[in-house]
Amino acid sequence: RGVQVVLKRASVFLCIFVVMLLVCGGLFRMIPTSFVPSEDQGYIFGVSFLPDAASLDRTQDMDVKAERILRDHPAVADVVGLDGYSLMDSQLKTNAGTLFASFKDYELRKDESLQAPAVIGYAMEAFSRIREGLGLAINPPSIPGLGQTGGFEFWIQNRGEGDATKLQQVVQAVVARAQKTPALSGVSSTFQAASQQIRVEVDRERAETLGVPVEEVYNTLQILFGSSYVSQFSKFSRLWQVIIQAEPRYRSRPADIAQVYARSRDGSMVPLKAIVQTHYTTGPDLVTRFNNFPAAKVMGGASPGYSSGQAIAAMEAIAREVLPADYTFAWSGQAFEEKKAGGASALVFAFGLVMVFLILSAQYERWSLPLGVLMAVPFALFGALLSIWLRGTENDVYFQIGLITLIGLAAKNAILIFEFAVLRRQEGLPVFEAAVESARDRLRPIIMTSLAFIL
Repeated sequence: RGVQVVLKRASVFLCIFVVMLLVCGGLFRMIPTSFVPSEDQGYIFGVSFLPDAASLDRTQDMDVKAERILRDHPAVADVVGLDGYSLMDSQLKTNAGTLFASFKDYELRKDESLQAPAVIGYAMEAFSRIREGLGLAINPPSIPGLGQTGGFEFWIQNRGEGDATKLQQVVQAVVARAQKTPALSGVSSTFQAASQQIRVEVDRERAETLGVPVEEVYNTLQILFGSSYVSQFSKFSRLWQVIIQAEPRYRSRPADIAQVYARSRDGSMVPLKAIVQTHYTTGPDLVTRFNNFPAAKVMGGASPGYSSGQAIAAMEAIAREVLPADYTFAWSGQAFEEKKAGGASALVFAFGLVMVFLILSAQYERWSLPLGVLMAVPFALFGALLSIWLRGTENDVYFQIGLITLIGLAAKNAILIFEFAVLRRQEGLPVFEAAVESARDRLRPIIMTSLAFIL
């Protein structure tokens, strides 16, 4: 009876069909996009940052407090700490630490309060009470290898002539603007252009006067205050490296440079304090480049209720508003892959329709019938889009795979009707009666196969 009503008022229902297509297009634009959802992977990261030049002992003290906080949560099974390692920029720093907190088995954590988002919220609130430094709890990336942590990695690139200080000012402006944006959370950067440093200046004329090659001065500083690989030897079935370096008590203070001697050309030893001067200065603790440009990495994520696609769009809008003319931005990690795959879902969906159309054209040896079959696809598309819009779900890679599946399911149901309609037409029935008869005959099989597929 429903099919008869539709066929008798075909023009009205065709208009409704066109409206439904427009609504599908609107829903596609309204639903927030993302790449892959953030998941509970059974562990989280904890990172700590102390002021510049903080000693490793101070970092260890803070990490012990952070480790105790994580261990007190009922979902956490074990915690492992790495003092002196910065997870954010993969650097060894005395003022940074990293914690790995592994959770108990999933079967013991079915309650939402024991899952990763709840543990991260608990840790962030507890870390904020540690006064020694800044502590953060971070979820690992959904796809291992795409970035160091979950969220996005946003690079600010200097393509002009500005120095590290100007780059830091630009980064701070972007971070400050992002922290006021509702769609973004946890936006920060580890770039620091004003870290305390000691500058050693060599008096080249005096060094030549005393017969000390400048190269010898730098080699001496490198070997004693840094290190130098000399050779290697075999012992106990292992290969050992020989590395020269002053013992810690002789290289822990700037004044220790005054106790170092360099050999002159005539073989005599000349104290370095006679030819070098030291003074405190500031500079970047880590010089980073991205795409061969001086750059700084900004990390963050989407706030609750917002998708990663909305977070990416918000960061790009902030960058266009705040960045000077000689600065630009780029993405890396998971955000880069999401940007690259941004238009892929529509392309894949279109190719899926084309493939179904070509297969049906070959099956029926006609160009017109496949068009009728494909007119069933928008109904499935409308239902899927409306469902995830009402539930607040994002348009991610899992949903896009589901859409391709729906094309096949909707086309299969339509084929069951069209196949019988073609047979009735060949038997001499008019178009109207052939359509009604095929719909009546195939209603129960379509419902049965659809329910079986869903279940």
